[in-house]
Amino acid sequence: MIEAEGIAVALFRWIYKKRKPRPLDKKEPWLKWFPKYKVSVKIPPDILDSENPDDRLENRLTPMGFRHEAWTKEAVHFTRGKSWGDFHAKLVKMRLSFSHPLEADCDMQVEVGSVCLFDTGDLWKVAREAKERIEGNPPADSSDGGGPKDIEGSR
Repeated sequence: MIEAEGIAVALFRWIYKKRKPRPLDKKEPWLKWFPKYKVSVKIPPDILDSENPDDRLENRLTPMGFRHEAWTKEAVHFTRGKSWGDFHAKLVKMRLSFSHPLEADCDMQVEVGSVCLFDTGDLWKVAREAKERIEGNPPADSSDGGGPKDIEGSR
């Protein structure tokens, strides 16, 4: 027999996957249900004009723990984290997707790998930090976005 909890998780996951990304708010949210963000990003010329723009983009995202995962004809994807276990923004599986080929003005889609019921600002901070790093303005303190040094606890 199927348990009620399993049905609830499947329903939440279905809702999350079907939900369209919403523009990133200017202010950190207090609470946002089923968060998926669409972030306008200006890809700098040093990335676009390089021989391999995907690698250059990955170099900007590596300090946050993101790695190039895959690409299709329409998009290039970067991921970090793991699918199950801890739900903290520093550890949970996250995906950043960009239209492919990259253009100077593009949208970055930010979502959690499996399901995310709500965001109290952690996912928003990761999205904001990724935008700043790509545009060449990395934050002085990246502790709120959670790079690899935060995961290992070596502050």
